[in-house]
Amino acid sequence: MVLCGSAYRNRGIEPLLDAVLAYLPSPADMPPVRGMADGAEQERAPDPAEPFAALAFKVTATATGRLTYLRVYAGTLRKGATVLDAATGRTERVGRILRVQADRHEEREEAVAGDIVAVVGLKAARAGTTLCVPGAPLVLEPPSVAEPVVSVAVEARRSVDTGRLSSALARLAEEDPSLVVRSDAETGQTVLSGMGELHLEVAVEKIRSGHGVEVVVGRPQVSYRETVVRGVSGLVYRHVKQDGGAGQFAHVVLDVEPMEESSFAFRSTVVGGRVPQEYARAVEAGCRDALAEGPLGGFPVTGLRVTLTDGRPTPRTPRRWRSGGGPVRAARGPAPVRRRAPGAGRGGHRDRPGGRRRGRPG
Repeated sequence: MVLCGSAYRNRGIEPLLDAVLAYLPSPADMPPVRGMADGAEQERAPDPAEPFAALAFKVTATATGRLTYLRVYAGTLRKGATVLDAATGRTERVGRILRVQADRHEEREEAVAGDIVAVVGLKAARAGTTLCVPGAPLVLEPPSVAEPVVSVAVEARRSVDTGRLSSALARLAEEDPSLVVRSDAETGQTVLSGMGELHLEVAVEKIRSGHGVEVVVGRPQVSYRETVVRGVSGLVYRHVKQDGGAGQFAHVVLDVEPMEESSFAFRSTVVGGRVPQEYARAVEAGCRDALAEGPLGGFPVTGLRVTLTDGRPTPRTPRRWRSGGGPVRAARGPAPVRRRAPGAGRGGHRDRPGGRRRGRPG
């Protein structure tokens, strides 16, 4: 049987409901629901006399409070009862039981197996939470959530509304598990992902109308990567920095070549102890530091292999070698050498005005 209609124009709704009553099975005719309890699978029949077990499938925040929608699979839930979150072991009290019909809420004293109701008073329940009686815990299989397929970047039109936007997005993600909110560390954008364009449009409209936050929606920025097209052999990098004291010095010879994998590899082919192992590790750390920002657009560099072929050992600490171990920095040229300013004393300071030299008295 195929039924056609439109919920937006209220066409074909009554024939659909009549077909549900005529052709779909009653909840009492369904087989027992299966769940896990104490590591073993158990069944619970859809009988009001069975221990209570229900699954929360939706959470919304309204003017009447936080509503948690339940599908009761077994047992009876009464107003004021205490229920157990089977996954966390936390107990909560049910304040009110409501039967929801569009925008109308009808209060009820109890809900039995087969009912779909909304309850008020649960603070920690989320979509997919199993609620049951404390004396007979049972964990039901939560509904599966599909991966989002469309994403948009959202930001508050006014900077003072940034905190309110974060709260609104967190509440939307709590109410609808198919909405995913993440912050892109590379672009700095807040990205909202959903199941389609209409899904995201409805979510943005909820933020504007329900939370009073003006939102700017745009395309997410692309996180580009840089890589090496042709390799370079015998790349010499010399790091010299003299600003007083012992100074800094590093001299390395590197081979840089592209890799098919989108990763980074480092190796050392130096033999004879010309470069100690702790210095080679410092060169690798310097290469990894340089990969964070490429020379073309400042994007991360990936897909290359660096080989340390030679170096000059000096009585410096490996930290100096780390400063001179970046192949990306080497492509830009060696670091400038700082020279002592004319007239500087032994400590590297200029002469003070007045003709008096700061330093050791002569």
